Amino acid sequence: MCSVTPESLSGKAADFSVCKQKYLLVKNNGNIICFVEGKYDVDYYLGHFRHHFGEYFELLECKNKKNVLKAYDTFYTSDHSNVKMGFFVDRDFDEIHWHKIHNSLAHH
Repeated sequence: MCSVTPESLSGKAADFSVCKQKYLLVKNNGNIICFVEGKYDVDYYLGHFRHHFGEYFELLECKNKKNVLKAYDTFYTSDHSNVKMGFFVDRDFDEIHWHKIHNSLAHH
């Protein structure tokens, strides 16, 4: 039997299913959905997004780069024609992933 501890709950917050649930809750509201890595990224991007989009955006904190990339892999292909979305990762973004995404966008 698993016991619930603050540590086990904290680990769940970084699980991709949390990011997925947040997305499913807001994807049909008509706003631009912006997937970012973590709390500091939310703080950094908030002013930029407000400047460009007004109040018509949702910031989804995915907790880490891996989850942002998984959100891209999971949602972009199936939903990009119906849902406006952007994926934002730090400069330490892996070169391999950049080429994969760049090539995918070139074919759409």
